[in-house]
Amino acid sequence: MSEERYRRRMIDEIDADYWVAPCLRSGRSPLEPTQQGGVKQLGVLKPWSPSRSYGLIARLDRAYRPTASLHSRTNGRRHGVTSCLVSEGRLYFTAKGDGIVASCAYEGSMP
Repeated sequence: MSEERYRRRMIDEIDADYWVAPCLRSGRSPLEPTQQGGVKQLGVLKPWSPSRSYGLIARLDRAYRPTASLHSRTNGRRHGVTSCLVSEGRLYFTAKGDGIVASCAYEGSMP
């Protein structure tokens, strides 16, 4: 954050759970900040709102170009992916933001 005064006040005055920053999981409290055009109405995050958390797994080729991806969107339940592993035709992954280990069918070979 380039705005030193804003950042300093945020750190000094606001609980770290509610800082304006990316996080492993968002949408659990009405005290969370909205970012940019983010809007909550009647406790519901509108679909056009930018999210503070997200779930993403990307498969990369040997040149680190993406060849496939899985996404957990704003209202998804697989945010904060921290690791993944392919074994016996399944992709296993951890979503620390939601405190889970999950899997899905995986068709393809590892690079």
